[in-house]
Parts: sequence; structure tokens; C-alpha cells
Amino acid sequence: MQMRRFRVSLGVLLLTAGLAACGGGGGGPDDVTGGGDGGGSGDLYAAYDRIGPGMSLAQVESIVGYGHNNGEAHYADRDDYNWIEGKGTSNVSAMTVSFTGGGVNLKIVAGAKGTFTQAY
Repeated sequence: MQMRRFRVSLGVLLLTAGLAACGGGGGGPDDVTGGGDGGGSGDLYAAYDRIGPGMSLAQVESIVGYGHNNGEAHYADRDDYNWIEGKGTSNVSAMTVSFTGGGVNLKIVAGAKGTFTQAY
């Protein structure tokens, strides 16, 4: 059951990144909610590298530089928080961090530099 939820979370993350890469389309300018573009998609990759097992949501948000800006999901056994940068550009990246018992137990980042996953 936990693996199925992981696959669903990964699928949502990849779908979000893929759709965001498609850009807007005439409805006005695309913008990024939350922390802005953060200087490009490389920032979520840098944050991914610095996030470690057992970190709190506050610690992760401090590393990223802003609060989650692409939704959240709560399950009986974990909480997932999502970030996105570069929305509407070719440099979009998205990251999901899962917490169990208040600490990081899984992180996923996807974008132009590839998809990386680390479970603890």
C-alpha cells in the first residue's frame, strides 16, 4: 500500500512538472506562486541535495527559501509537501518531500536536470 502511494505521489509530481513545462497560452503571463522563480530550476536541485533524513518541514522550507507552493497531501502514515519553480518555462522543476512522524523520509525532484529520488 505504501509503495502504491509513493507511485501516485511520484506520478503527480511528474505530471505537474510536465504540465507546467507546457507554459501558459494566451491567458496572460505565467507566474510562479510562492517563492518566485528562485533564480531558476537549479535551486530545487540544490535544496534536494541539502535535505536530509528526519528534518522538519520548517528546516526544509528554510533550505528551499520559501514555503511549499504546489500543494500538499496528508495520508494516515505520511504528509507530502510540493514545491515548483520556473512554472511556465522550459526550466521548470518540481520537488516533493514526504514526512513521517514529523521528519523527512522521502524526497523527489524532477525537471530539466533529471529525476532523483531518495528514501530513508
